[in-house]
Amino acid sequence: MVADRTVSRRHCTITLRDGRFVLKDHSTNGTYVTAEGGADILAQSEEVILGRRGRIGFGRPPDVGPEEALEYDGGSELQPQIPT
Repeated sequence: MVADRTVSRRHCTITLRDGRFVLKDHSTNGTYVTAEGGADILAQSEEVILGRRGRIGFGRPPDVGPEEALEYDGGSELQPQIPT
């Protein structure tokens, strides 16, 4: 559980699709995905394919609210991206 007013009850979901982890934002404030060594990607009612490692921020970038950020290791060599 994340105790922060910027986090929705069902903020986002992560599913495994075709061998890739995909984050889908369901929130009002958006979900930030930051790949290891990369820039922040803001998903607002969008899907983001998660890369190998990074951090997820709920309603704010992970480096702004690090105590509420989630680190992930997805085991993929892909960089995060919003599918087109």
